[in-house]
Amino acid sequence: MRNCLYYFTKFPLDYEISARRLINLWVGEGLVEQNNQETPEDTAESYLEDFRDRGMIQVVAQKSNGKIKTCCLPSMLREIILQNSNRTNHSQYFDTHLDQRFAYNFDDHGLDAAVRNKGIPVSVLFFDKQEGREPGKRVGNILSTGIASEQFLKTRVLDLECIFRPRLPKTLSKLNNLKYLSLRWTYLEELPLCICKLLKLETLDLKHTCISYI
Repeated sequence: MRNCLYYFTKFPLDYEISARRLINLWVGEGLVEQNNQETPEDTAESYLEDFRDRGMIQVVAQKSNGKIKTCCLPSMLREIILQNSNRTNHSQYFDTHLDQRFAYNFDDHGLDAAVRNKGIPVSVLFFDKQEGREPGKRVGNILSTGIASEQFLKTRVLDLECIFRPRLPKTLSKLNNLKYLSLRWTYLEELPLCICKLLKLETLDLKHTCISYI
């Protein structure tokens, strides 16, 4: 559960996170304990509810059935978690696990200067609210570079949610360990053929795209 809580820090400050998105990311990366009584998604949802009951997350919106719809990490707790990276007894754990998750956050001034992307990522996330072709081009360049350098070859989770029409390179087919790919809210018009070669892919989220034929 500590890994799941630390996942919140990869999102921008005060970012309103969909519970659906968090659960899919946790399951995709393999952070959820498996048992025979519940699905991984149900177990992940119980983690989220536990965080809420402990006052560790702030619920922003609820569904009609009372379940969490969106949430965020309180800024004070976020600061405490990040400060742990400078403490001797936590730094090794923190560096090992958070360095496995890359988050590219683009703001009005470009790529967030605080981004620390070193090591071999298990998860790669992108955040960019800008419209037009530039976000898609930036994402395409980062993916191409990461794959060419073999830095992304162990990636299991690739989240491009809300990136406007990202340019997916043909070399995406080299991500042989990819299990989760989110193209939700990207408004992509077609699915590249290289997707067919991702033999370990378990989840492909195409909701809110312009793809009419697969």
